[in-house]
Amino acid sequence: MHTIHSLLAAVEHHPAVASLPFSTLLTFLRCAHRLKDDILQPQPHSISVLCAPEVLPPSITHFLAAYLDISIDDIAILWSMVGDLVWSLPTPEEADMLEEDAFRRYGHPHGITRRTLYPPVKTCTNPECASWKKGLVLKKEEQRAVIAFTLADGAHPAWSVHLKCRLCHTNYHNNYSVQAGMRTYYPGVPPFI
Repeated sequence: MHTIHSLLAAVEHHPAVASLPFSTLLTFLRCAHRLKDDILQPQPHSISVLCAPEVLPPSITHFLAAYLDISIDDIAILWSMVGDLVWSLPTPEEADMLEEDAFRRYGHPHGITRRTLYPPVKTCTNPECASWKKGLVLKKEEQRAVIAFTLADGAHPAWSVHLKCRLCHTNYHNNYSVQAGMRTYYPGVPPFI
């Protein structure tokens, strides 16, 4: 099993990889995992599907190097360090199910759900408001329990949070704001209606 300690110890020996942004490592893990079948297919028939291959196919190496804007050598180093981790990660579907279960079991007793509908803004958008001019965060919040209906996953418990500007009293909801009794919808299609 990979540990953070073993990963950090491996990185110590490769300064070029050690200086990569953490987001690059996460993208590498995500993309390599998504390409697992493509990595496996050109391998010799004698290798086990249960273990990560020692080397990546050239097409995968070149793709990842171009996408992440790092050298082919760094891709090989990253693969040698985290290939086994990539191989052991759950599929996106499995990860979603595990996360949903964790939120139901451990989050709900604390008022935490996987889906919380917040306004898309964190500061007042009224240009006449002193709060907007100072860029102050909207802090007065009210929340209510709702059911989020999704096309892909059905109904799920959620919270709908609306924020209120303390100065101009504009209320911000997940897909509209209300100021002086006037409702204004945000541009574009909201994630939840």
